[in-house]
Amino acid sequence: MQIISIIAFLITFTASNFAAAQTSERLRAARQIQAITQQDINSIVKPALLNAMLPKERRIAEAVNIVVVVDERIGRVVAFIDNFSQRKIEISTGFLALIGASIDANLIAGKWGYLKEIGEYKNKIANFLRGARREIREGGTPIKPESFAEYVGLPDDQYKKFSKSKEYDYSFSVAMRVMLSFVLAHEYAHHVFNHFENTPASCLNAPLGEDCLKARRAQEDEADDFGVRLNWMLGNNPLFATNYFMIFGLVENGLLSSEHSPSVCRLEKVLDAGIQFSENSDRIVQHLLQQNSEFQKQFKMLKNFRVVLKEQCEAGGLLTDTVVPGLF
Repeated sequence: MQIISIIAFLITFTASNFAAAQTSERLRAARQIQAITQQDINSIVKPALLNAMLPKERRIAEAVNIVVVVDERIGRVVAFIDNFSQRKIEISTGFLALIGASIDANLIAGKWGYLKEIGEYKNKIANFLRGARREIREGGTPIKPESFAEYVGLPDDQYKKFSKSKEYDYSFSVAMRVMLSFVLAHEYAHHVFNHFENTPASCLNAPLGEDCLKARRAQEDEADDFGVRLNWMLGNNPLFATNYFMIFGLVENGLLSSEHSPSVCRLEKVLDAGIQFSENSDRIVQHLLQQNSEFQKQFKMLKNFRVVLKEQCEAGGLLTDTVVPGLF
């Protein structure tokens, strides 16, 4: 991704509120996000995902039109069939800006060692998303948090120099493409497994009864499994996408529907896949586990955290807004 587009992600996310979206600078930034992300999806992410699918899955997925839309709403991530029977996936520039700001925070934390602060900032983002849910339901306008660089007081000249470096450009681009790969694989699954046709009409509108919630959550689990399977085949470690996955789980389909709330069972499964991938298929992580004692300590904490989630899942603790301890 070109650095001008990376900056656009942050401009679009860190304005004070949603209503400010119509300024010319914000609109230009959103259009830059739209153009560069649509190009990445069409030329890199989508072809890779299609190649990882089984033939019968690919035949359905090839008919899906993926569209990046200029829209400040961070919860516009949705698969659907439109009024013309066209299969579609839509992702808003608001959602992409949120993910971009999170990637930016991780890169800054890794560069300058803000390990304590990145955990606090992720909690702040999670609280913002939870608050956004309530405010949107009540017709309000959520106020977005500052960027991570502002949060930790990083001097502007240091941040600008880092954000214009090849190191930052490469890391940001790879992280965004991996996240897009997991998100789009999940949304593809709703088409591939005909979740629209297989959902009773009585379960299409909120509020949902217990039986409907159970059915819808089962579909989300199936979509998660599909996303993990495709990305495992592509060499994308689920562990790297776990924090972004939690953001996705919080905002998918408008921040409003309870069947998309992240569950301990859902998170534990993705985390377990990431741990298995790291120990068996990721040479970089395996090298770090052999050579870096601090990394070994953090990885052990992550494995212990997964065990706790497993116990909560089996005990029936269905819903949580837990933020995953960060390794990377």
